Amino acid sequence: DQITKSLQQGLEFLARKQMPAGSFTGRANGQSTDTIFFTALILGCLNGIQDAKPLRESMAQYLLAHRSTAWSWNYWERGSNSRPYPDDLDDTACAVAGIAGHNAALLGASAQASVAKNLIVCEVKPGGPYATWLMPADHAQWRDVDPAVNANIGYMLHKLGVHSEALQAYIDECLITHQLESPYYVGEVPTLYFMARWYKGEQLH
Repeated sequence: DQITKSLQQGLEFLARKQMPAGSFTGRANGQSTDTIFFTALILGCLNGIQDAKPLRESMAQYLLAHRSTAWSWNYWERGSNSRPYPDDLDDTACAVAGIAGHNAALLGASAQASVAKNLIVCEVKPGGPYATWLMPADHAQWRDVDPAVNANIGYMLHKLGVHSEALQAYIDECLITHQLESPYYVGEVPTLYFMARWYKGEQLH
């Protein structure tokens, strides 16, 4: 049917655009570059599509190649000269969620323990919400709490089979007060999209 045909055409397009290392190129700072973020989001979108398995496998391996030893990710590739910021929970959450959706076996006990440690480092309150940047609590300039980032963290936890009442309460409050804009994204729509992937709270209406 038409849906199947369109899906196949989309997969063929992605196969043509995928780089040899498994990544996808996007625009950042006015130039084309391979970044963790674009690849992680595309992987998440393709999870569950059987015909996309070869694409997904190379994306997952690309992401794993660019993690830190602490299982964190940066917006930029590991080793890139364009890395002006520390690792962050936004890219980390998107990468972990994408990998978990593709093949949970790639995230063993030690990996999940490292992810938990990263969350604790950024915990503002027990169970969330979380600060964006993977920096110690005494670095106040890196302790912003962002609705889009926390929505992605919620999705990561969902893919790992974890539910945080505290994080859901934070998302509830963001929806009630319409605090949905993020300096890292344009407008409210990205935040709402990230929330919609996992949120099942009382503010669905």
